[in-house]
Amino acid sequence: MLLALGMSPDLIKNFLEFKQRNAGRSNRTIHAYRLALTRMVAYFGDQDLLWITQDELLAFTGPYLHGKDAPNMGDLTERLRELKQQRSSLDLQLVALEEEEIPMLPITEDDVEEMADLLRDIVVTTDDQKKLRLFFSSFIDQILVNDNGVRIEYRAEKLVNQTGFDTVRSNARWLPDQGSNLGPAD
Repeated sequence: MLLALGMSPDLIKNFLEFKQRNAGRSNRTIHAYRLALTRMVAYFGDQDLLWITQDELLAFTGPYLHGKDAPNMGDLTERLRELKQQRSSLDLQLVALEEEEIPMLPITEDDVEEMADLLRDIVVTTDDQKKLRLFFSSFIDQILVNDNGVRIEYRAEKLVNQTGFDTVRSNARWLPDQGSNLGPAD
């Protein structure tokens, strides 16, 4: 996987050339970089760089930097083996989960009514305006207010839409009549 992510011999060579010419690194430093990168490719093999954990990097850099006599190296090695086994097990579980068939759940009219009542109760009783705005913004595109009423435009695919309409219009006249001064009536 390192090669797939671009950790190719050409990339390493170009990186080292850049460090030497543009960053002014010495030949000895370039040699140390080359050795470290080569060992890294060999150590991690085809493992995806994005999945390398801090503990795995520590195991790589510990022996590399301090040798086999580094403090607590035995404990660290044992812990890394455990973590690697856990990760492998979790990877297998994820694959199995992704391959499972999506279960078909029967949803009754009573279930829909119960969910509608629950959502209605949450919306009516919630005091957190920020959460309400976030909830409504997940399916409402815009709300238009004019003299004839209120029009709410929403994404129908986000809601159960049995009637086929993607807007809601108010049917009650909610604005008061204008007074003689062309302003709202008192």
